[in-house]
Amino acid sequence: MVQSKINKAYQALSKLSEMSLPIKKARLIYLMMREVERHFQFSVQEEKKLLDEFKGTVHEDGRVSFDDAEAYMGFQTRLMELVDSEVEWDLPPVVISENDLGSQSISASDMLALEDFVLFTE
Repeated sequence: MVQSKINKAYQALSKLSEMSLPIKKARLIYLMMREVERHFQFSVQEEKKLLDEFKGTVHEDGRVSFDDAEAYMGFQTRLMELVDSEVEWDLPPVVISENDLGSQSISASDMLALEDFVLFTE
């Protein structure tokens, strides 16, 4: 599994973990969420280290600035290495049907973010 897929799935899986599901599927989502959380937090911490290393400044509006183009390029290169890194992942996708969701709904963008983690069926 690639770190960027985990980062992309984090928010959507968090939403899914709040939904009412049959106990077996809820447990599988719970276990998956714990693993995703662990890898996501690792990525966040590593990104903070990179910001410190390349002297990046995070502004109140979320923008990040660097002292010079060389620092920015160094940060970008290392960040891409981080998000493209392979993560050990041995959990199979969770199969969730329309019946499992009942009247609850999930967005198409969340389904896309979860495509390697959850198989949605009719």
